[in-house]
Amino acid sequence: MPFFLTLARRPPASEPLILDTLAPLAALTLEVDDGDNAPLDIRSAKATVRVPRIVFKAAPGRVRLLLGNREATPPRYDIAGLRSELLAYSAVPAKAEALTESGGAEASPLATVTRLPTSAVVWGAILIAIVALVALTLRTLRNG
Repeated sequence: MPFFLTLARRPPASEPLILDTLAPLAALTLEVDDGDNAPLDIRSAKATVRVPRIVFKAAPGRVRLLLGNREATPPRYDIAGLRSELLAYSAVPAKAEALTESGGAEASPLATVTRLPTSAVVWGAILIAIVALVALTLRTLRNG
């Protein structure tokens, strides 16, 4: 069943037009009816597509998906090179278990600090500065 939508705006609006839909779309066709107006100057178009599945090649058995490493760089994939391999495998549904804390991974000290309330970090920094200043003052008085 086709889905039709009319988008319009009046000048001098310059912000982008956003189409947000939860309807499944196999393809999206943009038809512009300029009528007797000047043609539209479409410079770019962007789309965000949420894929409801994760596809990967794995041996049979238990697989764990680890989330939350802020220091990790985004993954890079050669999708074109893997396309034929992925399409050769039959899809097997995976059963997802509840999210749990990772028992084997250790949190970095920076991750621990970022979870603290901002006021605790600020007061901690002030306290460290006071201790350093007192230590420097005592050292200067002893050597002076």
